[in-house]
Amino acid sequence: MGAVMSTAACSNPNCPKPSGFVYGLLTYGAPVVAAVAILLSFVTAGRRRGILVPVIAWVLLFVDLAVLAATFS
Repeated sequence: MGAVMSTAACSNPNCPKPSGFVYGLLTYGAPVVAAVAILLSFVTAGRRRGILVPVIAWVLLFVDLAVLAATFS
C-alpha cells in the first residue's frame, strides 16, 4: 500500500496510477470481508462447522494482501 500511496506525490504524467474495478475491490473489499465475517460468526459460532466462517475470511484477507503485494512490488 505504501507503493500505491506514494504515487499521489508523483507529478509526472506517466506515473503508475492504480485504478479500475479490481483495484477498488482489493482495496475496499477487505473491510467488508471482515465485517461480514464478524456478523456471520454471531450466527454460526454455536454450530458444528462454525469455524469455517472466520477461516474463510482469513484466507480471503491473506489472498487479498498477497495479490496487492505482488502487484505493487
